[in-house]
Parts: sequence; C-alpha cells; structure tokens
Amino acid sequence: MPINDEVPTGEPAKVFTGIRDVPIYAGESSTGNRLPGGPYRSAELIAIGMIMLPALWWFRTHQDAGFTVLGAAAVLALAVTVILRMLLPKRRPSLAARASFALALILPKHACAAAPQTRSGRGTQR
Repeated sequence: MPINDEVPTGEPAKVFTGIRDVPIYAGESSTGNRLPGGPYRSAELIAIGMIMLPALWWFRTHQDAGFTVLGAAAVLALAVTVILRMLLPKRRPSLAARASFALALILPKHACAAAPQTRSGRGTQR
C-alpha cells in the first residue's frame, strides 16, 4: 500500500518533508569552513589579500613562469601574518584606559619643583 506523504498547500507544487541526511550549516562556523590558522583579524585579512591577490593575478597571466611567485607570496603572507599577530594588541583598550590616555595628552605635564635642601652650619639637615 503506497503512503501518501503529500501536504496540500493550495499550490500545484508538492512539499516533501523528512530529509535528514544532509547537514546544513546556516549561520554556523563548521570545521570545514575555517581557514587554517584562523580566526583572522581584519588587519591580517587585508594584508593577506594585498599580498596574495596580485600574486594570484600574476600566476594566472604568466602561466609559464611557474610556482615561484605564488610560493614566495604565500611565504610572505605567512610572515606578515605572524608579525601582525605579535605587534597588534589582542583587544582594544577599555574606556577607562582611553580616558586616562586622553587626560594625559590634554593636561600639562607637572614640573617637579622641590626646594633645595639646606644644611645648617654643623652639617645636619633641617
């Protein structure tokens, strides 16, 4: 006896339900969707793009040149990414730290005006 799985919708199309064997990652970051060494910050992605995009263009337009330019660009992009990860801060300063930086910039530096120590005639300090 055939099972009728049709759901009437008022349209001539049929709606099929129950398909569960296809994994769908909508809005999620699965392990297959990440670049190696990531996550990358925007400065790192911009640097990688500025190095690799011209290298890929060169590789596609000069096909008989070999993989030298592409390999050198990959090594350079890796080196720049490592340098940026060492130099850039992990996170932004807090609002309190920014306020203290602004105050130190705006307010004048205090000069230390200490009175010179005087000695009495006997060599003792007052």
